[in-house]
Amino acid sequence: MHIPGATYRLQFAADFPFSAAMPAVSYLAALGISDLYASPVFQARPGSCHGYDITDPNLINPELGGEKGFAELLGEVKNAGLFWLQDIVPNHLAFDGGNRLIRGIMEQGPDSPYCRYFDIDWDHPSAILQGKLLVPFLGRFYSECLESGEIKLIFDPDGFSIRYYDLSLPLRIDSYREIFEHGLSRMENRLGEDHPEVLGWRKFLRCLPPPPSMELAVALTRERIDGLKKFLWQTCRTNSVVREHLEELLALYNGVPGRPESFDLLDQLLCRQHFRLSYWKFANEEINYRRFFTINELISVKVEVPEVFTEVHRLVSRLLEKKLICGVRVDHVDGLYDPTGYLQRLHSQHREAYIVVEKILAPEEDLPSSWPVQGTTGYDFLNQVNGLFLDPAGEGALDRFYAEITGGRIPYRSTLLEKKRLISGRHLAGDIDNLARYLIKISVHDRYG
Repeated sequence: MHIPGATYRLQFAADFPFSAAMPAVSYLAALGISDLYASPVFQARPGSCHGYDITDPNLINPELGGEKGFAELLGEVKNAGLFWLQDIVPNHLAFDGGNRLIRGIMEQGPDSPYCRYFDIDWDHPSAILQGKLLVPFLGRFYSECLESGEIKLIFDPDGFSIRYYDLSLPLRIDSYREIFEHGLSRMENRLGEDHPEVLGWRKFLRCLPPPPSMELAVALTRERIDGLKKFLWQTCRTNSVVREHLEELLALYNGVPGRPESFDLLDQLLCRQHFRLSYWKFANEEINYRRFFTINELISVKVEVPEVFTEVHRLVSRLLEKKLICGVRVDHVDGLYDPTGYLQRLHSQHREAYIVVEKILAPEEDLPSSWPVQGTTGYDFLNQVNGLFLDPAGEGALDRFYAEITGGRIPYRSTLLEKKRLISGRHLAGDIDNLARYLIKISVHDRYG
């Protein structure tokens, strides 16, 4: 096992890709740096400035230079005699339409094979969340966003989706025929049942899957779904009749701001989806998925499930096995369902890997002895070192100033308790309610419950 002597953090982003780090490698080696400690390099949301909002943990981010750029930088690092420590994010993924797992769930619902990756309560007691995944990303109430035209139905090479600014969510597959059949009814009323365009539209509809059914949506393989989308896109590009009627349909569904009734069709379509759009603050009170703290856009991953662990670590495992990286820094280890089990599995598969965890330790706290790791990221160490730069003589003046602006000195323990209650009672109320329901379910099986 290689033990780093001095690490240097590199924060990659679109404006600092792998190529930008190349000239710094020899300089850092000359300084005595032993390891480059890299921010997440996996595919993330477009324009991510930090890399923790990962959409695919098994792809190198193309915005940073992709596989080719990454390989070139690793080669430069090796030639300079340095090693590479990689920041990994097992706790969560981006809740985003660019995440193929999320897209699969939106298209196929609770029976999607991708549901096993996430903690989603499809049987939530809230009527509006029954069989639906909450999507709490709206900047104001749903009705206001809808009737202002901010929520739109679009059609592109990826099929039908709902667009809200940068957010794009695919429709359930069995909504496609519903949309196109609505177009047929309008054409029949306007042109007559025997009109050539009507007959052509009917012929087009026969190429689509049978009428909506959950059995159909689940039975469709990923290949068939992608094939259907490709067929629709090519047909719309090459058939002017289909294209023109589709454009009319989109305009009809997307309504006219100032005419609330014109959005009824889109509202009805949204009500039949596997997701429920809502104002972001709604998640404070009701939520049916596990997330990263209170960040709605980051959905927690069930890495405690062996096959999920294997799948989301495919690229990291390959990099460790080929010794392209010497170790990992595990982000937010406390967010995992079973930190001990996770770390033991990671260590058992990569015994020569240097593993550190991001964990904030209280002054009297130690790392669990059952964790097979080499240490923490070093927050506790930095806290001690930073103390060297503070003059104890200044504490009195700062205390007096603090008391002046706050109206008195509040004991730390009281403040801590107050803020914990604030977070749990106001920002995590929905999560607490979910835990209480699970506790009730468990307690009925025990006579002391």
